[in-house]
Amino acid sequence: MPDPRRGGSSPSTSSPDPWRRELAEVYRAHAGFVLRGARHLGVPEAHLDDVVHEVFIIAHRRLPDFDEARGGLKSWLFGITRRVVLHHRRAAARHQRRLRVVPTPPSQPRPDEVVARQQAADHVQRFLDGLPPRQRLVFALADVEGMPAVEVARALEINVNTIYARLRAARIAFARYLDALDGEEGKA
Repeated sequence: MPDPRRGGSSPSTSSPDPWRRELAEVYRAHAGFVLRGARHLGVPEAHLDDVVHEVFIIAHRRLPDFDEARGGLKSWLFGITRRVVLHHRRAAARHQRRLRVVPTPPSQPRPDEVVARQQAADHVQRFLDGLPPRQRLVFALADVEGMPAVEVARALEINVNTIYARLRAARIAFARYLDALDGEEGKA
């Protein structure tokens, strides 16, 4: 069907089907009214064409039953429009309820965040590669993996004070490493 907002051409009126010919006349005369009525009933702009289309599909099916003694054509079309809009709203509400059941996918990091994380991981790995093995293991378990020093001591079967000493030395070395990185970036 032509778009009532754009003044498009109407369907052919030379059709042998009298109901089709009559529907074409009804559409031509009242499509704008149905569109405005749907808009007044709160149909979002993106759904107006669908609602108007559905109204005229129903009108086509029920046109032979239209009784002018019960009211005018505009009020009949508005009644159909109102029911179609209510159906449309219920369907949209059902759709929204279904969407709430679907879990929200985890947000993907932006490409620049992925690059920054990879660079940070590379820096940490370079730092770890430069540490003495005993400090590297303690630093990795405590600061990278988040294990408490007491658990690290139990896991490595080492005195907890030794863990704290190695961890302190590794943290000092890491702070120096970061300071050196900042100095390199400042020169670039």
